[in-house]
Amino acid sequence: MTHPRATGHRRAFTRRAAAATATLTLTGAGLTLAALPAAADVRDVTVAGNQVSWGCDERLPMNPDNWQIGYAIGTVNGSETRYAPAARYTFDLEGRDLSSRTYSVWLRCVYVPVWDPTAGTHTMNGYADVTYTAPATAPSAPRDVVATAEDGAVALAWAAPVSDGGAPVTYVVTREPGGVVVPVTGTRYVAEGLANGTPYTFSVAAVNRAGTSPTASVTATPLQPVATVQLGVPAHAAPGAEVPVTVTVQAAGRPVTGGTVTLAMAGSDATVDLAVLDGAASTTILAPVRAGEVGLTATYNGSPAARPSSATASLWIDAALPGLTIDAPAKVVVGSPFTVQVAATGAHGTPEGGIQVIAYRDGEPAVVQSTVLVDGRAQATFPTLAEGRWTVLAHYSGSSTQGLYQQVDSAEQPLVVAPVPVEVPVDLPEDVRTPVGTPTVLTVDLPAGKRPTTLTVRRGDDVLVTVDVPPSGPFTIVLPVLEPGTHRLVVSTPATDEVLAGETTVTVTVAGEPVADGDEPTADVTATPVDGDSATLTAGGFQPGETVAFYLHPGDVLLGTGVADDEGRATVTAVLPELAAGDYRIRATGGASGVWGDLGFTVVEDLVPSPLDTDGPVDEPVVGEPVSAPVSAPVSASAPASAGGSAATTSAATSTRTLASTGSDAAALVGLQVLLVAAGAALVRMRRRLG
Repeated sequence: MTHPRATGHRRAFTRRAAAATATLTLTGAGLTLAALPAAADVRDVTVAGNQVSWGCDERLPMNPDNWQIGYAIGTVNGSETRYAPAARYTFDLEGRDLSSRTYSVWLRCVYVPVWDPTAGTHTMNGYADVTYTAPATAPSAPRDVVATAEDGAVALAWAAPVSDGGAPVTYVVTREPGGVVVPVTGTRYVAEGLANGTPYTFSVAAVNRAGTSPTASVTATPLQPVATVQLGVPAHAAPGAEVPVTVTVQAAGRPVTGGTVTLAMAGSDATVDLAVLDGAASTTILAPVRAGEVGLTATYNGSPAARPSSATASLWIDAALPGLTIDAPAKVVVGSPFTVQVAATGAHGTPEGGIQVIAYRDGEPAVVQSTVLVDGRAQATFPTLAEGRWTVLAHYSGSSTQGLYQQVDSAEQPLVVAPVPVEVPVDLPEDVRTPVGTPTVLTVDLPAGKRPTTLTVRRGDDVLVTVDVPPSGPFTIVLPVLEPGTHRLVVSTPATDEVLAGETTVTVTVAGEPVADGDEPTADVTATPVDGDSATLTAGGFQPGETVAFYLHPGDVLLGTGVADDEGRATVTAVLPELAAGDYRIRATGGASGVWGDLGFTVVEDLVPSPLDTDGPVDEPVVGEPVSAPVSAPVSASAPASAGGSAATTSAATSTRTLASTGSDAAALVGLQVLLVAAGAALVRMRRRLG
């Protein structure tokens, strides 16, 4: 506390201190003092190291025996006072907290009571305020240096030092081997152009204006980049199928050339090694014969261009589709059991598992018979099905134990369940007579109700005609023109769902001349001799395609039949029977149209050479040359002459011969010379025999 006796003097010194102010700047080794204006009482401020010293004026106040000069020091962290008098006063900053790099103090010169040096300051004689700035020092070492090896490079990173030494910091990186020194402003650095596989040591030091820190070191070995491997396979494959596999290998975004890829499949010890060219490798593998997911792994084994790496992919093996077929009847009868045979085949062994044979139709529940494959075969028996049309198929449900084949349906097969068929009698005449050349007409009658669909007429193995059966009533069947004679025909009806097959026999006799249409002939008939036994008969004016019958009258002898061509002309070569002298005619009649025409001729006696005429050869008949002969008789009105000529005859002194009464068209001539009179010309000439 202030002694009461010193009060007046304190005011005087205060005034003096306030009246005398100055700016004091002190510089010492590692120490800078910036003083505020100070009174003259504080003098001779000096710095030595971390110590500040000063002196005080020794102008003592009145009663010097009672006072002595001392000093006081104040800081931002508190204050301390020393009262002992001294020639100089010292403040030591050593050990003070200088983390903020500055330390502020104020200096005082004071009067201290002699009787109590610890009583405190009583009178200020002067003062000086000083701000201490610590000198810069070398920074501490960088912290947490980390090296990352790359392809031909090492990346460095570190943290700033704990202390920067009071000045801005940069860094220096030294690389060994090589002794390369690189200044760095930040806390990261990438050393490039290094040899892969060679270890390098990097030392990092912090630097400021005061010096260089200790180094922090790290060692790293540049490596080739890790390969990037991609494995490509299809998403699905069939068991045992060839599966394409592609592998791409890159390093640092560039295709890799060199090295091998080992391809492996989960569950198999077999591997495949593939050479890598231009960043790729490919092959084809066989999918396992099992269904489900299969893992594939492609491992790149490394090379100078890239380090090893691998990739995986999944391949889904689809269950194989087996072949499934059925053998079922196309038709069964109501109430009859039937069996369906099933066969299953597969590319990877015989399928196993359950089979359902299904019969279904619209509007009704399906009928299912379950069975099991044995050696790829099964059968199911249906006791019966209702009448109607059904569809039958087999369903393979797969095998959970085999795990190879998927479910599949067979192709559908139609099935007709027919009612019990009935017998339907065919009503036909037993015997039918038809003129020559005329189509035979059969009248058929069937009972009402269930009927066959068609009717077929056969002669032996030859089918003459097949017709559709109308739904009701009798109907007729027109047969092709049959040859003259007796024919045994079989009329049959096929079995259907409702009727049984049927068969009936009918006898058709083809004989007699066709019925002529009208009283006047409209066809023309000509004859051309062929030799002494036969002649070619031609008739025109008929329907193309119809059969024309040639008959000899009198005697009703069938000489033959011919089919009219597109111009309506029919031709037949006939063997003439032995005829007695007289008038004859040949009638040609169309079997379908009834068109007819006649050719008349006269048969005269043979001309035999005179027994008295021995001077020259005897004339013989020559076919095709006319002979002059007297007319013996006109042609009958019912047998008009052809081509407008008159009938002619040749007389001779021989006996006549009569026509055989059998009417056969195959009777032979027995030396009789026949003279056909047609178009006014005799067709036989006599040659004189030589004696």
